[in-house]
Amino acid sequence: MLYHNAQLHNVAEVLTGGDAAVLPPAACAFLGYDPANPGNSPWARERTDGVWLSRVPDALRRQLAGCAQFHALNAAGCEIRFQLRPGGQARLLLQTPGQPAAAALYRGCFFESWRPLGQEPVEWIIRAPPQAEKLERLTRARNLPFDAAVTRVLLPWWPHLRLLALEGDFEPPRPEQTPALRGLAYGSSITHGSKTIAPDAMWASRLAQLLDADLLNLGLGGGACLEPEMARHLADRHDWDFATLELGINLLDLVDADEFQRRVDLFISIVADEHPDQWIFCTDIFTFEGDLLDPAGRGAKADEFRRIVQEKIAAMRRPRLVHIPGRNLLRSAAGLTTDLVHPSARGMEEIAQALTLRIRQSLRLPVP
Repeated sequence: MLYHNAQLHNVAEVLTGGDAAVLPPAACAFLGYDPANPGNSPWARERTDGVWLSRVPDALRRQLAGCAQFHALNAAGCEIRFQLRPGGQARLLLQTPGQPAAAALYRGCFFESWRPLGQEPVEWIIRAPPQAEKLERLTRARNLPFDAAVTRVLLPWWPHLRLLALEGDFEPPRPEQTPALRGLAYGSSITHGSKTIAPDAMWASRLAQLLDADLLNLGLGGGACLEPEMARHLADRHDWDFATLELGINLLDLVDADEFQRRVDLFISIVADEHPDQWIFCTDIFTFEGDLLDPAGRGAKADEFRRIVQEKIAAMRRPRLVHIPGRNLLRSAAGLTTDLVHPSARGMEEIAQALTLRIRQSLRLPVP
């Protein structure tokens, strides 16, 4: 979307007001937060100026699980994009209540610097880099997917963020200045980016980089509950060329196999029926603690969930609807963090590399 003459990539809607205005009761219950009695919560220090960035339309957000209502406000995969005019500069003012976070500055495909963000507003003045002409020349020579004239501010996947100011002498990028190929990723906190540090370190971001693609990240920590409303949102979108759907882990301890099958049947059918000619890659539960230490308990239930996803996709008989077992993407136990669910940097890269190979083969993309 366009906002103050810049592009807010992966942002569906900006929201105004304080926390009470944007946190429905289900989201408050998830946070254990009472807007009427905030106490020492970092939410009590929220400003009411500026805007929140929501990755899904607000009307949809309010129909999702409580954790998804909150995590949709995390800026995973979101970027502020613009082109500076000659001699121009941009001023950003950003705030992230709660734990510190990091934003990254790119010029096209080229990383430039980090900026720490926190509870106090951070001002960021951005000017053209001294190497601008060389970066643009190299971009053309190597046919890189992002024009180096495009300034990209990659926002943190966590915590939520308020954009307090965005002003300067710039204009939004043109469509031909960003990648022609665009992928959409739906899933759990693993897709969202949990346990990563850099805003481009989650497997979905690395996948997009490796494919020279742009990314729409709809990972929702704890909230990939396969609601039909979310399925219809994905189905109604026609801004992606391929999609990855990570299915299962957030429902493993919430529903039984019959209910999971009902949700999978409806979710995949809604999305795939609307996009019969698009590539859709469905992954099931990645390697986790249940597989490694409790194969007869949670591991067995996870296997049942995996079988449900596999059989649903096989039954639809669509050549561009593909099942990729999660354990084929994350094979190494050492690719997990200490919670034995979320991948480490090593695990995120392992997933991205394996998926890149499969998607490149399916879409017949050239090997760089």
